[in-house]
Amino acid sequence: MGAPENENLAPEIVQPETAQPEISSPQEKRKRGRPSNAEKAARGEGKPAEETVSKPKAKTRGKGGLDEATLAQQLFGLHAMGAMLIGLPVMQITQDESALLAKSIILVMEEYDLALSGKTAASIQLLGVAAMIYAPRVMSVMAMKKASRAPQTVEGQATREPDTTSGRGE
Repeated sequence: MGAPENENLAPEIVQPETAQPEISSPQEKRKRGRPSNAEKAARGEGKPAEETVSKPKAKTRGKGGLDEATLAQQLFGLHAMGAMLIGLPVMQITQDESALLAKSIILVMEEYDLALSGKTAASIQLLGVAAMIYAPRVMSVMAMKKASRAPQTVEGQATREPDTTSGRGE
């Protein structure tokens, strides 16, 4: 069998006569969304791209974004709460020890380039301060509730309170 004369079997693409002509000027070409500053400057609208002020980036507070004095207070408070929680007062540190610990943490962060953004550092410090303020109060309330549930003694003997959880009232 003979080979066909035209070996290209792909169909020809015919452009319809209603196809729109290519737009040559950039003013007529429209894109989605707001035009960029560069596009506005090219058309002579608004401020040129060089004069626009970019949004400032989040500030870091030097030294890894942490405030040394606040960090020292947080470490002091956290150690005090931990000592109270586990019942070992020896675990509480002094103000001077917490200042040294805070300074050491910040130095390590600087050496390892562990910089926090201003927002992150502020959020961490907010959580630490909130824990320092509210955790001792919560622990005190829990201790008071526990003390009120303890069995009361009469002349050295414990009295049994009625069981209110079972509903029988024995």
